[in-house]
Order: sequence, then C-alpha cells, then structure tokens
Amino acid sequence: MNTLPAIKQLEPERKRNRRRKRRLLREIEARGEKSKREERNQSLKNQMSLNEGEGWCLIVMSQILVNLMKGRVTIICGQAGVCALGAVLEKHAGDERLLNHYLMQFKEIKLASDLPNELLYGRVGFLWACAFLNKHISKDTISTTRMRAVLDEIIKAGRRLANKGRYPLMYEWHGKKYWGAAYGLAGIMHVLMDMELKPDEVEDVKGTLRYIIKNRFPGGNYPSSEGSESDRLVHWCHGAPGITLTLVKAAQVFSDEEFL
Repeated sequence: MNTLPAIKQLEPERKRNRRRKRRLLREIEARGEKSKREERNQSLKNQMSLNEGEGWCLIVMSQILVNLMKGRVTIICGQAGVCALGAVLEKHAGDERLLNHYLMQFKEIKLASDLPNELLYGRVGFLWACAFLNKHISKDTISTTRMRAVLDEIIKAGRRLANKGRYPLMYEWHGKKYWGAAYGLAGIMHVLMDMELKPDEVEDVKGTLRYIIKNRFPGGNYPSSEGSESDRLVHWCHGAPGITLTLVKAAQVFSDEEFL
C-alpha cells in the first residue's frame, strides 16, 4: 500500500504545528524578557526609594545637629562644620539635591556681632569652613565678599589689642590673651595664612609669629597666654604642638625658614 499521498496530506499540518510551536516559544521568551525588565525596573524603584529615604534621614539628622549648635558657627564645634562636611560628602556621592541643601544651610549662618575671633568658637573657625568649601567644592562657593567682611573684623580686632613695637596682632578670649591653636594666636594665624591678605596684613601676621618665636621657653615650649611664665601645658590647645603646626605652615607659605 502506497502511503506517500497520505504523508503529503499531513505535511501542511506539520508545518502549521511547527509555526505554532515557534510562535509559542517566542511568546514565552517575550514574557520572560518583560518579566526581567519589570523586575529590574522594580529594583531600581526600590533603590531610588531607599536612597530618597536615606536622603531625608540625613537632612533631618543634619537639621537636628544644626539646631543643637545654634549660635556656634565654626568648623570644629558648630553649624558650619556640619554643613561644610555634609556638602563635600554629597558632592563626592553625586547627590546634587543634598549638596545644595547643605550649601543653602551654610549660607544662612549669621555671625553675631560679639563673636570672638579664635578657632574653636569664633570668626576664624567660620572662615576655615569657608576655605574648606572653596577648596573641595569650587573656588567661589563662598564669595570673596563675604569672606573679606569676616576677615576685616578679625584684622580690626587684632590691631585694637596690638602693642606697637612688640606684636602687631593680639586677641582675647574670656579676658585672656591666649597663644595656642584652639583659643589664641596660633590658630588665628594658621587660618589667616589661607586668606587673600593685603601686604600690610601679611606683615602683621609675620610680625605676630616672630613675637611668638622670640618668647619661646628655653625647653622649646611656649606660654599658654600673654605674660604667663608657666611651662606646663604641652597640648594642641595650649603650647608647642599647636604653635609648631602654625610655624611650619608659615615657613611653607612665606618660603622662609626663619619660622622653623
């Protein structure tokens, strides 16, 4: 019996089955790709939601810190430090929204008219935060005009307490003329050397540093304050450690080994 005609009759049906099979496979693959895309999109949404949540948490936490530091405006102990460090971190993290948030908060900081001038709690501590932002964000993040206004107050205050022939700049904190890095001359001179000083201001800084060197104790330490004869404190706040850092910087800035 010749079965060839019967086989030929089945051929169109086989072709249709093969086409249906291929179409079904394509549909399955398409659904799989769609499912993968949906999973990826959902993952991205979840990540964005997480990042947004983290961002809001950082904003709230920084606001709490800023509120706790009301009245304190320096880089070490105040609002300026929280905002400046937050801004630089967010720049490196690529979060422009949080970067702008911290910069806006920084630019809203107001300096009280009776603010002292030292590094830990005073005007110089705020100037240091300005310089930090201009170095790590961009040159004019904090304008020269604003920084110059603060700098003028510092120079003016130092000259008011100056003793011509001895020291061109001097500062007080709580009634004492401190020399160290935290509350006195060393910390103030250290930051002033980062500023754009006028020629006479440069000479005032140099003259003040020469006065400090001239009055060094025989053992290499320095008085903690003007008129003190106690060679007891050897800290960053008071004594040789903080002052030495400033003198080394002066030798570099002025290219002069007389400060070493």
